[in-house]
Amino acid sequence: MKKRLDPIWRVVVALLLLLALVPILTVSGGGEAAAPPQTYIDPIPAYSSNLPIITGTSAATAPRQVASVKVQITYVDGATTYYWDDIAWTWLADVEKWNDALAPWPSGVVPNHYNWWYIFPPAWQDGETYYIKARAVDDASDLDPTPSTDSFIYDVTPPDTSIDIIADPYIAQDSATALATISGTADDTVPGQIDGVYVWINRSDGIRGLFAPPPAVYNSNWWGMAWSNVGAPVQAMFPADAQDGAFNEASDPWRMTYTSGVPLPAWRHNETYNVTAVAIDRAGNGKPAGLWATEAFTYTVELTGRDVFMDPLPAYAGPTSNIIAGFNGTSQGGTATTATWVLVRIRNITDAKYWSDATS
Repeated sequence: MKKRLDPIWRVVVALLLLLALVPILTVSGGGEAAAPPQTYIDPIPAYSSNLPIITGTSAATAPRQVASVKVQITYVDGATTYYWDDIAWTWLADVEKWNDALAPWPSGVVPNHYNWWYIFPPAWQDGETYYIKARAVDDASDLDPTPSTDSFIYDVTPPDTSIDIIADPYIAQDSATALATISGTADDTVPGQIDGVYVWINRSDGIRGLFAPPPAVYNSNWWGMAWSNVGAPVQAMFPADAQDGAFNEASDPWRMTYTSGVPLPAWRHNETYNVTAVAIDRAGNGKPAGLWATEAFTYTVELTGRDVFMDPLPAYAGPTSNIIAGFNGTSQGGTATTATWVLVRIRNITDAKYWSDATS
């Protein structure tokens, strides 16, 4: 016959068992209370033409440390998600895969923060959108429950650029018929997007540029506010304006005018100009120099009888932009005569006074 414990002994035994479990519960409770690790992917441009590595930062709650960082790379084709496997060096269809980044090392700046690199990405395919995830694992094998995410479009196809045809020769009778706009179109392959169009205007008149040592002769390049050379021909590229307000599509019309962000120069009579344009997309792609769009024309002012034509001036001018260092134009004498001189009048409309270069 079994003995039954007295009720008092039952209470004593229960208390002893409870006291024995307290350290275990305390240790277990402390582990569960520790915050999970965190992961951060360094920003990846929305469009990229070169991404050899993926980097980031991870963090653990002291006294824990980050043990490793896992990286997942995917792309979607129809209803199938493809996962990159850097061990088999292939894509897995609808089979989730995480790859190991290089062993994280302390950042040396913030305690318990670790830098990480992933250096085994796939051969990115042009025009594809890729999705990146990264999650840290601490030395207690806890995972980051909210992996860091990013995505980008891989683009290595340069956009095309065109310049609308400019009549050659371009003939102007007065300021109203002067060449007031140079325009064109930039086209990229979807999903690429145009980031900007850059234009080079070259004046092939044989005029020696500023600071060019005589007797050397150089072509002149338009710098957006003046014609200039510095010792040798310089490729002066500057942005055109998007006609819809921003370059952000696969196809964007562009233009330059006398009032655009970078204005057109004042064209001169009987001079030949070369216009070159190249589009750059959001991944930084652009055609090589030999494939840029070009257009050449000779600017001619056609006067009748005794007449004069003043080269256009910018609508706004200042000490550092759109500098006006002088006035230029074309003149013609009457029938069987030659123009001897041209009178210029400058009036300040604020105080209604006229400029005299004799008395300054």
